[in-house]
Amino acid sequence: MTNPYPWRRRNFFIKKEFQGKFILSYAITLIGLAALVTWILSIKMRQALEVHLYSSHLNIERTGDFMFDLLVRTNMYAIVGILALVLLVSSIIVNRLNRHFSRMCATLNAMARGRFDTPPIPESHFHEITNLIRLVEELKLHYRERFVAIHEALQTVEAGCNQLPDRTRLQEGRDRLQRLLDQVYLPE
Repeated sequence: MTNPYPWRRRNFFIKKEFQGKFILSYAITLIGLAALVTWILSIKMRQALEVHLYSSHLNIERTGDFMFDLLVRTNMYAIVGILALVLLVSSIIVNRLNRHFSRMCATLNAMARGRFDTPPIPESHFHEITNLIRLVEELKLHYRERFVAIHEALQTVEAGCNQLPDRTRLQEGRDRLQRLLDQVYLPE
């Protein structure tokens, strides 16, 4: 049985495929960043060893003394770089998501004011958001048809009122309006 009102309350869950792709990309990113930090650290350590061991001026220090500063600095740069990257990617994703939701909000606000001529909302790369966009577009089309039918029924009732009181025409218009209003569901 198909749902005659697909725009009514629907639960949207994140699909397993999306979760799997997210976890896989997260793991690959972490492994890649760890490899990058290790590679940078090995280059820096090699340079430090060359300076301390192979230079013409031999410095006698404990290994921990000249390596610790190098390790701390490299790790701090890596943490700051990773944090900046995470903030950048997060802001891009949130901006992309927010753009779709703000367009849907504008469309719904226009519908609440009785304007159904808003341009269609472009589809998203995110499957779940595309489903929401399609539901909003179907809702817009459905309510446009309903309000046109209600407007026609009101014109029939007005015409019946303007002529001699045609009781059957008024009753038909009232019944049609009642049927149309019964099909319009407002938020609870």
